[in-house]
Amino acid sequence: MRFPAAPPPPTGARAGGMISLGRVDGVLFFRDPLSAHPHDDDIKALMRVCDVHCIPTANNPASGRAVVDYLAGVAARRADDIASGAATVDAINTRRAAAPDSDVVARYKADQQKVIAAAAA
Repeated sequence: MRFPAAPPPPTGARAGGMISLGRVDGVLFFRDPLSAHPHDDDIKALMRVCDVHCIPTANNPASGRAVVDYLAGVAARRADDIASGAATVDAINTRRAAAPDSDVVARYKADQQKVIAAAAA
């Protein structure tokens, strides 16, 4: 019996897009801290997107355990909401997509509106 190959993990840009759309609850990104990485800028960009959108991140096994524990709690609360009828999967996904922007994103958008208003004046 042949099984299809697993899809490759998302690239940094795809992962960043998924984060900005509210489709990611946490990121585990382990790397070797003692060697240079040719994609260091991409790694920094991904971590920056996580910071902007307040996504818990882990870059070593100790922090990984903490993020996995957090994610298990999030999953359990969602499962309880669905099982009790308090929420549906669609409602949870809608709520995630409609979540308010982080403080960083809200400030950025406000600053951009000021620039647009000044340019229009």
